[in-house]
Amino acid sequence: LSKPWGDETMWRSPGAVAVKTLTLNQGKRNSFKYNKLKDELLICASGKIKAYFGDEDLLKGIGDLQVANLEAGMALAVQSNCPYRLEAIEDSVILEVSTKQLTANDIIRLHDDYDREVSEPTQHIKKVIKKWFPI
Repeated sequence: LSKPWGDETMWRSPGAVAVKTLTLNQGKRNSFKYNKLKDELLICASGKIKAYFGDEDLLKGIGDLQVANLEAGMALAVQSNCPYRLEAIEDSVILEVSTKQLTANDIIRLHDDYDREVSEPTQHIKKVIKKWFPI
């Protein structure tokens, strides 16, 4: 499936696990978002990415994002209600292993580079977006 930042391939099992392969092109990033119910493990299979991530408190108006560079073999665990964004420092492949494959309504986009629909962020989230993702 072609995406503005690269492409995505998905495998679903009848159980509680889904796997996606995300190809993120250098200089591109996905949406700043969170999932209401789904937990994810993001594994950098190749390349190098910058991961921006926060905990549930960020949505409550407390705290800020953290940033980490991930290289091949490194992973980031993202719990539901924890906002994050991935940015490709170089062409990268990320394996996303999630607890459930839910509907698109589970994904809440807070900021997007590609004019896709976003939810109205709180004042605190607006400040975080302005700080980390200036236009």
